[in-house]
Amino acid sequence: MENMQSKEQYEKELLGKVIASIEKHGGRDCLSSIILTGSFGRGEPTYTTDNEDRLVLKSDVEIGLVFPKSASKSAVEQLMQKVTAEFKEELNFMPIDEERVCKVYNFNFSLRTPKYKTIFTYDLFNGSRTIWGRDFIGEKSVSLADVDLYEAKRLVANRIGELIYLQNGADGSNREYLRRQWKGKLMLAIVSAWLICEGEYVSSYHGQYQKIRDKSVDVECAIGTGFVGEYEKVFCFLREAGGPYEVADDVLRGYIKAADQYFTHQKTKGQ
Repeated sequence: MENMQSKEQYEKELLGKVIASIEKHGGRDCLSSIILTGSFGRGEPTYTTDNEDRLVLKSDVEIGLVFPKSASKSAVEQLMQKVTAEFKEELNFMPIDEERVCKVYNFNFSLRTPKYKTIFTYDLFNGSRTIWGRDFIGEKSVSLADVDLYEAKRLVANRIGELIYLQNGADGSNREYLRRQWKGKLMLAIVSAWLICEGEYVSSYHGQYQKIRDKSVDVECAIGTGFVGEYEKVFCFLREAGGPYEVADDVLRGYIKAADQYFTHQKTKGQ
């Protein structure tokens, strides 16, 4: 990759190579669909540049491998291991039971259709795209009204847990970067949670960014003065390859407390 204009070609070639590798390692025999999820599925992977001004992919490549009931579990697992080993990019495969996407279950091997959907299920059907095989996610629809409101709190709680775990487990050379990265992801989770509660959530981080800019007064009334400015700096750092930025601990704790109070109020109002 020589310049920023080569992103599209790079992504096209990378996905073509991934599909070819999956087919080479038995994908035609054990899979019915390949779904591109995460930042690539949304069309917004993150890049930085190296010392020679060449693009460097920062995002992992999240891929759902849909398998039929007849498929061998071990065959799918071996396929994932073999394909992953062939790429320098971080491929993050997730096996998905075919019945899960046909019946819009939240998890593999579910026994009944859930009353509410997880935010992952919403994103799978609204922020992903099929790149091989049957287009299961194009055959069904999931609306934001189907999503459990508790998913808002779960998003924030999960990020807090991940932040604590990574801060304690990272080695000295990575600790500083990981602290900034995961504190930033916690800020993004607060935004996602607020948008879920407001019925304004969209899968795209850039779409969320625009909504927060449009509703800056409302979000600051709920989460705290100065939140939008801090969020914009974090967004630039994490999603636009901007300079490192870190929200102060006491400020972040205040936002978390306000988000929890807001969520509690929304849940009470909805009962």
